[in-house]
Amino acid sequence: MTPWSELHPEVLPYVPGCPDPMLDQEIRGAAIEFFRRTRAWGEWLDPIYGVAGLREYDLDVPSGSVVVRIEQATRNGAPLEIEGFRSVPADPAQRAVDGPLSVMTSDRVTVWLSQGVATGDRLQLRVSLMPSRTSMGVGDTLFGQYRDALADGARHRLLRVPGPLHKPREAEEARLLFEAAIARASVDGWRGHTLVTPRAQPKWC
Repeated sequence: MTPWSELHPEVLPYVPGCPDPMLDQEIRGAAIEFFRRTRAWGEWLDPIYGVAGLREYDLDVPSGSVVVRIEQATRNGAPLEIEGFRSVPADPAQRAVDGPLSVMTSDRVTVWLSQGVATGDRLQLRVSLMPSRTSMGVGDTLFGQYRDALADGARHRLLRVPGPLHKPREAEEARLLFEAAIARASVDGWRGHTLVTPRAQPKWC
């Protein structure tokens, strides 16, 4: 993991005198916004092994991270449908559903299955993640790929603060660079870091 302080030399020249805790806070804030909006941090979580009669399971995410959303789900390697919790018509704990197995989450901490599975069934989820509010840094690979964007985002956040650091023009310049990086990373992620443009799957009435 690369700590937030690794970006201090790239941010501090624009905000001389800024205390280290404030630097870390705003670098972390920029990282949270960047990864929440781009969903560029994606991982397959460790498998969850089903228990007969149990339909709610905890999500085991990397330390210092928070789930943005569930991107894919499988049972024993076969794709599962993902449901939006707002479209579910009843309390998941009381809901019995016939038909294909599906998964949903309402809190991004636990996941519900629409029906029971057999003991030993292997459930796996690919999720997008963002740093938590108490995170101390981010993975080395992600940091290396997006360090310029995180520095731009932190500069924007610091330079817009009223007081001695306040520089509206420079803050706006940093914001534009940050927004451009978010747009590029979002498109790259959507394409799976390839030149391929994903095609929507047709749904028939």
